[in-house]
Amino acid sequence: MTRKIVVTEYISLDGVIEDPVGMEDSGLGNWTGPFSRGPEGDRFKLEELLAANCLIFGRATYDAFAAAWPHMKDETGMADRMNSLP
Repeated sequence: MTRKIVVTEYISLDGVIEDPVGMEDSGLGNWTGPFSRGPEGDRFKLEELLAANCLIFGRATYDAFAAAWPHMKDETGMADRMNSLP
């Protein structure tokens, strides 16, 4: 069975990809904080996550997510989905 790999990344217009929400203590952190995706963007990200069969992370991202997501709760079901995917 053929499957797709879908890559989702935060990247700034000037090419910064590191530490978008400030969890990595990089000194570049939280550059996405002042911005909102809006309802349509939030819905897109939820639909993208609900369509996924698994999540693949690099080591640093995995460490950050593993520390944070088990404690997250939300009404949309995003946290439950994040925590249930292999």
